[in-house]
Amino acid sequence: MTIVAPPLPPGPIDRHNSCFHPEKLHLKWLKPPHNTKVDFYSITISNLSSSYSTSSLLSWNEQFVANHRFKPGTNYIVTIMSISYSTYSQPHTEEFRTLREFVFLHALGTVLFHLQIVFTYLLTASMFLHTTGTPLLTITPFGRPNVPYLSNLEIQCTVVNNTDFPPTLETKWTRNQIDVNISDSKYSGSSLNVYNPKLVINHVDFNQDGNAFFQCAARNSEGWGTSEEILMIDVKGSMCSDQYISLKLSKMLKELELMNLI
Repeated sequence: MTIVAPPLPPGPIDRHNSCFHPEKLHLKWLKPPHNTKVDFYSITISNLSSSYSTSSLLSWNEQFVANHRFKPGTNYIVTIMSISYSTYSQPHTEEFRTLREFVFLHALGTVLFHLQIVFTYLLTASMFLHTTGTPLLTITPFGRPNVPYLSNLEIQCTVVNNTDFPPTLETKWTRNQIDVNISDSKYSGSSLNVYNPKLVINHVDFNQDGNAFFQCAARNSEGWGTSEEILMIDVKGSMCSDQYISLKLSKMLKELELMNLI
């Protein structure tokens, strides 16, 4: 009987080579010591204030590139474990903070004025900091709700206009990361409302809407921001399930009745 010892935990986050931008999070960490064999890494990122948590199983290279938008200027807890021969190491837990998209305007100058009698004035414009960022958005519902076949689904979005962020200029809805044509008969609602845009998906069906994912996006002078949450439609009772089976059975019964009459 072979006993496999658990691998050593990974090292700390390599903060020099990681990127903590909220929309481009890229974490790199150090390998476990003593050339520990690692098949995979398990990484979990959580935020207690928003009850957010994401988990991933990564191949052996020591990095994680997020496909999720995180909140700017927010503390998150990352937990990483080494996996070798299906055995997990002790967790390495560390805290990091996402960046606020800072714009630094630094004016430092010296102006010398020489008149008939030499006067020297030193004028220094001190550095000031202006905090900016793309809009923050939330949508309801989100996740993967069960939506009855051929019903209408309404999605509400709230655009958070922080006082230190530039004003929101426009909003839009996306389906599978492609812009939704709000004037299409399939949809209704509004993308003109820069505070609470709404999308109504009419007559939800399996072929067009099943497993499609929707997000809201908003733009200000800093760029586009997308909702942290996504909504993926799980069509309930579609023609590909209950109704389809019912129609098939009805057709078979009619065929049997015709056969009995012959």
